[in-house]
Amino acid sequence: MRRLSVYLLSVFIAFTLGYIYLHRTFMLIADWLTPILGYSFIGLLVAAYLLFADPLKYLTLFSIWFFVGFICGLVVGRRWRGISTALSVYSTTSAILILSGLDSIRRARELGLLGGEALSHLPPPPRGLTIAHILEAPVIGTLIARLMELLGGGVITPTEPLSGLPLRLVMRLLAPILVVSVEDTIILIVAALIGAEMGRYVEGRLSPLSNSIRGWMRGGQKVGAVALLLILPLGPMALGSSTQAEAPGFYFEGLIGIADELGSGYVMAFFADSSISLFGVDPDSPEAEGLIYALLLTQEGGLLPASRIFGEFASGLPLISLGRFAPPTLLLITYLNIPREEAEDRASTIASTISSTLGITLRRLASVEQAITTSHGEERLFREVYASTSGLDELSGDYLGLISSADGVAETIHDAFSGGALRPRLLGGSSDGILLFAGLIDVERFDEYVSLGRIEELGLASIIIPEGEGLMGVSGIFTYWRRAVHSPPELHTFDLGQLLGVEGLRLSSEADISRLLLTFLGPDENESIGKLLATVPPEDIPRWINSTLLSKGVSLDPSDLILLFEADVLPHVEVVRELSPTGEGGEVTVTITVINREERPIFDVKVEDDPGAYYPNTLLVLGSTEASWPSLEPNGSRSITYKLKPSIGGVYTLKPVVVQYGCDGGRGVALSDLSELRSPHKPPYMVSVAVLSDLWHGASEMLDAPTGGRGMLTMQLITSAAVGLLIIWEVVKIRRWLGG
Repeated sequence: MRRLSVYLLSVFIAFTLGYIYLHRTFMLIADWLTPILGYSFIGLLVAAYLLFADPLKYLTLFSIWFFVGFICGLVVGRRWRGISTALSVYSTTSAILILSGLDSIRRARELGLLGGEALSHLPPPPRGLTIAHILEAPVIGTLIARLMELLGGGVITPTEPLSGLPLRLVMRLLAPILVVSVEDTIILIVAALIGAEMGRYVEGRLSPLSNSIRGWMRGGQKVGAVALLLILPLGPMALGSSTQAEAPGFYFEGLIGIADELGSGYVMAFFADSSISLFGVDPDSPEAEGLIYALLLTQEGGLLPASRIFGEFASGLPLISLGRFAPPTLLLITYLNIPREEAEDRASTIASTISSTLGITLRRLASVEQAITTSHGEERLFREVYASTSGLDELSGDYLGLISSADGVAETIHDAFSGGALRPRLLGGSSDGILLFAGLIDVERFDEYVSLGRIEELGLASIIIPEGEGLMGVSGIFTYWRRAVHSPPELHTFDLGQLLGVEGLRLSSEADISRLLLTFLGPDENESIGKLLATVPPEDIPRWINSTLLSKGVSLDPSDLILLFEADVLPHVEVVRELSPTGEGGEVTVTITVINREERPIFDVKVEDDPGAYYPNTLLVLGSTEASWPSLEPNGSRSITYKLKPSIGGVYTLKPVVVQYGCDGGRGVALSDLSELRSPHKPPYMVSVAVLSDLWHGASEMLDAPTGGRGMLTMQLITSAAVGLLIIWEVVKIRRWLGG
């Protein structure tokens, strides 16, 4: 009886403590996927964390398993029985892992999440969960690291067979899993032995009390009642519940403001300074040989806007596919015609140097080897991508410190960042995204081997990147405003000074080259317009750009920072979705407001929201999520409300609200931001029950096919029989104990 009681108690304790002290990344993954896969997915994560994370590295796990072993030994009071009971708890955790995994796979298959387009059916991850965080997590990070080792550092070559990859991955993971299992087993055995010795001592002291209880129970009638009371908690389950290219001291400053047909604004400040290096990386060092570029990027909502202007930024990864998985910090390194193994070593040295200088951890994310044909013949590019969880708050000072202390654009950027204009959503007119960058680029090779997307297509690359040869230190900042164009009836206005929070601008007297570019990027060159103010203009200037020559250190008026243009730009229609705190019954009120920020009306306005798109089974929608109005007056607004009721704890990510409307140029579309609805999980002591219940119901559904739809009845019979046998077994054991 004691063994059964302490076994059930220990399983409950281990699982509950495992959930309470679950690694933060695991908890974010649980918040993300539990609303889709159910509580059995939490069972999978908790069991995997308990079984596979190293207890010598994570002392919380060491404490959990030691406590479980000690309790088993203490209560059972016998060495071998205590050890076997503790190991039974460990085995049960393994069983929970397997059953939870099977149930999660079953649910994922039912929702169509196991196909080639699985990611398109999953909601975006919650804020704070990025690839960099996953790489740092126990178990999962190890899995990815082993997979990259099998792929030769992440490089897949055409001759490498992938058919045996799963088996090879299992073999690579088997050794660390066995090591962790041995560590857990040793902890359980040692703790159980200590507990058993303590238990024998306590049992001897309590022997008189035990004998008195035995005498009281010898009547026999109470035996069944006591056994039933001990097993009763199981009952509900039965019922279904370089060299620098320029002369020493060369300094280039550039400021670029870009508007597009959506009315969005992009501002980039670019500095090339022969006196800076990449956070301790010497451009004359061996690891810089063959380097096209090494760029460190730290972003907050700025990566995807940058990809719209600069394309994939030659990272070897389609950045737009990263979405909200994009790490706060990325290190992009590209070599030309360097053997893969040597390039990996050089890139690793650069990453280690930067990590040491900044006090951050950079982990390898991917490697890509690419064969290209150029005017020089057959060549090979090797790209390395590293990621870090360190973000803007931690690293912004280091980036700004690299910007030259010269006056001019650098001083303006310092002031704009310090004043909050460039910090995402800090103030009313602050940017919506930011990306800070610093690095080394081989100017000549960069121009030849790196594509800059629309910037290059429209012939603007030479304005941004100064001419030269060899490696050059660069730094800068890229910011994005969802709406930066003001559209009165006559002309559209793009005011760079207003975005930066400055009136006028003075160019640096120390800069060898200063350039200011303001442009509207239309769908093609014929619809684009721009103006360039420069102390040294580039050789090739697109015909649609008006160029003005300036003197060094000149002061620019506020009007010089304004671009007026005629173009088809969508009206400024803002869509705001607000979520109320969770009310009684777990309901959340959603309010959608459509605001016309223009000085002219819009008409035939249609609002469409689909909050349950990702959660058809766990998010109940109460009320209408659609509306339409014949018109919306200038600076007017209209709203709709409905309610949501989540049935499972976690983070529910709601798709953007879609608003369609008519305007002078035809029809336009406006979108809201993504919204996150956070539903609290059950209390820790109830999570075990919820996981067990989900597994029970999952098993009944899996039995439906072989039993002809009688899976629930079959599970009830199996559970009832198991509970009955346990009761009989415990009654027999109690009678033996009473017999002395």
